Amino acid sequence: PDMKNTPAIIMVHGYGGFAFSKRFEFIASEFCKAGYAVLRFAFRGYDVETGDKSKSEFKNLTISGEISDLKAAIDFMYKKGYEKIGLVSESLGGVIIILLNDPRIKALALWSVNIHVKSIFENLYGEKLIKELEDKGHVVYTSHTTGDRFDINKGFWNEVKNIGDISENKIKEIKCPILIIQGDNDEY
Repeated sequence: PDMKNTPAIIMVHGYGGFAFSKRFEFIASEFCKAGYAVLRFAFRGYDVETGDKSKSEFKNLTISGEISDLKAAIDFMYKKGYEKIGLVSESLGGVIIILLNDPRIKALALWSVNIHVKSIFENLYGEKLIKELEDKGHVVYTSHTTGDRFDINKGFWNEVKNIGDISENKIKEIKCPILIIQGDNDEY
C-alpha cells in the first residue's frame, strides 16, 4: 500500500501449494487494499515462476530448510522496517510456522494446517512408496490431485517421521493470537 509503517503479512504456502497462484495473488491484493504490505515467497525447490516441483532442487526439500526459508523471509521484512508482521499459511506452511515460532510475529492465521504430519504423509504417499523411499533413499511421487510427478528424498521423510504430530503443548508455546481455519469436509 501507499503508506508508511503499515502492518505486514507474509503468506506461507503449503506442500505442493504455490505462493504465486491466482488464489494467493487475489488474497494478497485484498490484504493490500486493506492497508497491509504483503510478501509472497516460494520455498526453496519450487520454481518461482510456475510453482513446479519437478525441478531437481525439489528433491532436496526438508522441513528444516523451509523453517530456515521462513525465518529469512521474516528477517527480510524486518530489515525493510516492518515490525508488525503476521503470517498466513495453508497446510504444511502452518506446520512450518508452528515449528519456527518466531517471537517477532504478532498474529497467525493457519488454514487447513496439518498438525498430524506423519499420518498425513503416510496417507498421501502410501505404504508401497514409503517402503521404496526407505529402501532407496528417494522416490518419484505422482500427485493424486494434479498428476504432477516429483522427487522426494529420505531426508524429508525422516523429518516428517521425527515430527509425528504437532503437540498441543507446542501450539501453546506460541504467544501471539492464532486463528485456525479448518473446513468441516477436509478429509486430511
